[in-house]
Amino acid sequence: MTVAPKIQASLMLLAAAACAPPSAGTAGMTVPVVEESVGRAGIPAGYGSLRQDDIAIRLQPQGLIVRAIPLDESVIRLLTPDSYRALRDLQESNRRTIDGITRRSGGRAPDLWYVSFYGLEDNARFSPMELVITSAGQDFRPVDVIPLSSGFGEQRLRQRETQSAVYIYPGDIDVDHPLTVRFQGEQSVIWEQLLGVPLAEVEDLPQYRARIGIYPIGESMVELLQGTTPDAKFSVVVRERGEGLHHLCLEVDDIDGALAELKAKGVKLLDEHARPGHQGMRIAFIDPSLCLGTTLTILTTLQTRSVCLLTMFLISL
Repeated sequence: MTVAPKIQASLMLLAAAACAPPSAGTAGMTVPVVEESVGRAGIPAGYGSLRQDDIAIRLQPQGLIVRAIPLDESVIRLLTPDSYRALRDLQESNRRTIDGITRRSGGRAPDLWYVSFYGLEDNARFSPMELVITSAGQDFRPVDVIPLSSGFGEQRLRQRETQSAVYIYPGDIDVDHPLTVRFQGEQSVIWEQLLGVPLAEVEDLPQYRARIGIYPIGESMVELLQGTTPDAKFSVVVRERGEGLHHLCLEVDDIDGALAELKAKGVKLLDEHARPGHQGMRIAFIDPSLCLGTTLTILTTLQTRSVCLLTMFLISL
């Protein structure tokens, strides 16, 4: 797998968004009735407060801006009543076409996304079928695309022109967990925005069938891990447990001495001897039972410094 210039970081959809009652201008609005009265986000239809830009995944490849919004009910209920109704109507007005595509692709309910392309320069080209979503370690490519604007099939934009479509994906994308979106060599970079620091390095670890992205923060680092094959250890753990904290790591001057001391004190070790890590480090894992289920790691680096590493599983790097 080719490593892109920037990390393919995760998008955590805003499930903790503020819930506000409808504004005075929309209090009398009729909101479409759907099967559930409350979405998974816990917000009744018509009571969200976010704008579409607040939940959109935004990419900026050469010459254009791409915005992708999942049309999952639990996501769009976070939106203001106007935006919620617009996206619901968008799905219903294309229901016959969506149902036809669903039947042709095996009958399983698909995942729908609203995607728009905005031209930053004249004659900006785009390839609609290259919009790839990664969820739970699996890449999803569009089954079909329903154009919403004339000229979409030309796959080019004039400056300040917008083309949009409903994208149909296989129905296994989990919007309750971080997602990665890639398009024409660009990918979402939400982690950089959250941490306020750029990605320092991406390194492949073939011995573990893994890839790691590193964000240095002062004397500490945040590491993002991804399995590079479906059967890799990290890929399996993500599928079984979901993304989240993997381990905390503390640096020691002498890892061999530290392991001997811990063993002498009766501490249960997953590694009695240090193993190779990234950047020439030597690492060893301590049994998670020591800290209420949280795995601790110790390491020795080429340079001595006080470091605490927080490692998380993510969908993709």
